[in-house]
Amino acid sequence: MSHSIYRFFVGILLLIFLYFELDALMAGLIAVLLLEALTPLRIPQLAARLSGFFRAPEPAGMTSPGPHHGPGMGFNSERMMSLLLGLMLWVSYFWLNDVLWFLPWFLVIALIGSGASGFCPMLIALRRLGFK
Repeated sequence: MSHSIYRFFVGILLLIFLYFELDALMAGLIAVLLLEALTPLRIPQLAARLSGFFRAPEPAGMTSPGPHHGPGMGFNSERMMSLLLGLMLWVSYFWLNDVLWFLPWFLVIALIGSGASGFCPMLIALRRLGFK
């Protein structure tokens, strides 16, 4: 699963949770976003590993190199976006809902658009700020 498909699914889930006012599920999704941001666990990577688990093994010598675990792979732009998204949703949905009622809906539209088009202005801005 690519990151853009994952953003699309998160946007659809957020849309459903917002429309039907499912507060417990919204809190769970925010917790997953913050967990992804603060730990090295990523849902798209886990899905890719599981899909590889069910495929036939590659012949010897044909394996692709694994992910790079060097010093530059710490806090990347995808993790920073998950952190910012989780914090903005948490603040606007649970703390300041009367004032910032429009922000979760805006974030849902942005996530669905980003997932559908593959173009994410927030990721571009984070990469310009120095995140990989």
